[in-house]
Amino acid sequence: MTKYVDNQIEKRQYFRDLVVEHPRLNLVCEPEYLNVCFQVIPKNESLEIDQFNIDLRFKMVKQGRFLVNFSSDKDGTFYFRLVFANGVTEKEDIKYFIDELLKLAD
Repeated sequence: MTKYVDNQIEKRQYFRDLVVEHPRLNLVCEPEYLNVCFQVIPKNESLEIDQFNIDLRFKMVKQGRFLVNFSSDKDGTFYFRLVFANGVTEKEDIKYFIDELLKLAD
């Protein structure tokens, strides 16, 4: 079990680092345990970021290729909440997810 949890934490950290390094992604807060909360920043600066992320999440679900939870803070900030619980997810899958999410965001 320790090996499984350590592996999930390693994948979480990999994802967190990709988010921090990408100019179109915003880390909402430092991850706690296996959750990473992030936003996609719209290319069009006139779009409201929270609504953009809500619309993007539903667009992604409608496609049926990914299912990522979402949440919001008391102040109304909306964000994706990716939880690393699937033991078969690989780093290639994580990178692919980001690439596909950003394509969909365009």
